[in-house]
Amino acid sequence: MSGGSYNYIYMQLSEECGGNMYDPEMDELIKDLCKVLHDLEWWQSGDSSESTYRTTLSAFKKKWLNSSERDKRLKGYIDEQMSLVKRQLYNLIGETTEGTNNE
Repeated sequence: MSGGSYNYIYMQLSEECGGNMYDPEMDELIKDLCKVLHDLEWWQSGDSSESTYRTTLSAFKKKWLNSSERDKRLKGYIDEQMSLVKRQLYNLIGETTEGTNNE
């Protein structure tokens, strides 16, 4: 296993918090932050390049520190949840939403 200079904090964070934030936006943020921490640790341990870390960090900042991107992301979460609820409700009456444009 590579890394180690930060005691594999990315793995610890992923195992303890990944998918356990009870909020889809925070779950996704933790997942993306773990990628940044992984690349930082591997760079500092001499297992990958600084440019790999900088590329991952730049993508993270673009996604998470840009308010217009957040608006799009939040709308996506809303649409996803609405589709899920719609499917569940149609299942109650024995129908599916597959093949319809109403999802």
